[in-house]
Amino acid sequence: MSGLFVTGTDTSVGKTVFTALLVRWLRRRGVDAVPMKAVQSGAAAEDPTGDAARLLRAAGVTMPEEALVPYAFRSPLAPAVAADKAGVRVELGRILAAYQTLRRHHRHVVVEGAGGLMVPIAGDILIVDLMERLGLPAVVVARSGLGTVNHTLLSLHLLRARGIPVVGVVLNDGPHGEPDPSAEDNPRLIERLGGVPVLGRLWTIPEGSKPDATRMPSGAPPGRATEEAFGVAERTRQEAEEAVDEAALAMLEEKIDLSAIFRALEGWEER
Repeated sequence: MSGLFVTGTDTSVGKTVFTALLVRWLRRRGVDAVPMKAVQSGAAAEDPTGDAARLLRAAGVTMPEEALVPYAFRSPLAPAVAADKAGVRVELGRILAAYQTLRRHHRHVVVEGAGGLMVPIAGDILIVDLMERLGLPAVVVARSGLGTVNHTLLSLHLLRARGIPVVGVVLNDGPHGEPDPSAEDNPRLIERLGGVPVLGRLWTIPEGSKPDATRMPSGAPPGRATEEAFGVAERTRQEAEEAVDEAALAMLEEKIDLSAIFRALEGWEER
């Protein structure tokens, strides 16, 4: 198997943003990589606000969302709970099969988990169990501020106990890079006590910074002038989105040791 598993110390720590940017960076360099969301809760697969759609959009990959995420539930709950409420039985074999299907058609698959390592996805099956079955090296995404040392070290301890190799830790400052006095010392503490490299710190460019899609009003009068006006507005929106994407990629290249991740991908493929 060839790929990477992006996990986190918690929910909303920046896994989706990092995964999408990483895949986009790889593809920009001619590497055939695609994202995968192991299981999604809080949005249907085709929901544009869900992680699966955001991964495809930000990574610049064109494929059906259903091919990317084997299970998706609308309820914003732990996947196992959301599945129960939806009357669906989550099967680990289906997730593994979805990975294998992507792997047959692409060189690398970057899998994003859900929440942290101990999140239940079906009965007693946890995210870390899925990671163990996939056998991929992991990148741990964590908050950079106060409290992250404890959460990150606990995650690293569990990964080590399960024999899952860790490429490193990516720290995330949050949506606006909000200052936290502990953020300067936390990388050093995590490296010393956790025994893995901190690959860097990033701040998340929220999707809310992109302009909303411009749509032709349903009551707009027909005519070339109206169509041209909205055509210009749409191009302006697309250009603004591209500028945000480029800024995000520049941030990734500046802040994160991507060479370590690339070496891990290439080295794991040779095994």
